[in-house]
Amino acid sequence: MKWFKHLVESGDDPDIMESIIHFKSDGYMVFFRTLEIMSREFNVEKPGITIFPVDVLRKKYSISWQKTVKILKFFHRKRRILISFSRRCGVEHIKLNCPKLKELCDEYTRKILE
Repeated sequence: MKWFKHLVESGDDPDIMESIIHFKSDGYMVFFRTLEIMSREFNVEKPGITIFPVDVLRKKYSISWQKTVKILKFFHRKRRILISFSRRCGVEHIKLNCPKLKELCDEYTRKILE
């Protein structure tokens, strides 16, 4: 996927606003940075779901991994980006699931999904 729809009202979304209250600009950044990362790795076979080794994903944020996880857990509770952790061959992985990402994808990707 080359891009996803970022609605102009996103900053006024109640969950985004609450994340900013709790985490300042990091709440906004983690939410949209995660969508960017997931969009780059978008798989039409499993739309909205990506799995990363934790060590790979943690390098993609400009804040501590501990704070990133805290913010991701906030969005998990809000059912915006669902997260789960697992171990594969001794390596910790994180599964990210954003059900709405399928609706926000670009036209080219949307046509492939139809």
